[in-house]
Amino acid sequence: MPIIHGDYDYDVHSIEVDNATLTRIKDGNFVTIDGQGFLNDEAGELVDHWCFNADGDKNYFWLDNGSEFYCKRIWFD
Repeated sequence: MPIIHGDYDYDVHSIEVDNATLTRIKDGNFVTIDGQGFLNDEAGELVDHWCFNADGDKNYFWLDNGSEFYCKRIWFD
């Protein structure tokens, strides 16, 4: 599955998507998806929610604990 990486200046977070979703994101469509979740040492298991092409060019993700992270850049594998 394709992977999208988002650099938010402190770290890089990633999400796996299917080919159709990746095409929609690359085409500039507004897309929101739930991530696979991950384990955090301090907060336990968290679910990540992603938003691509918001307001035309903003990409970010937020966590169930309310934290938001705006990606300075994204790239695809």
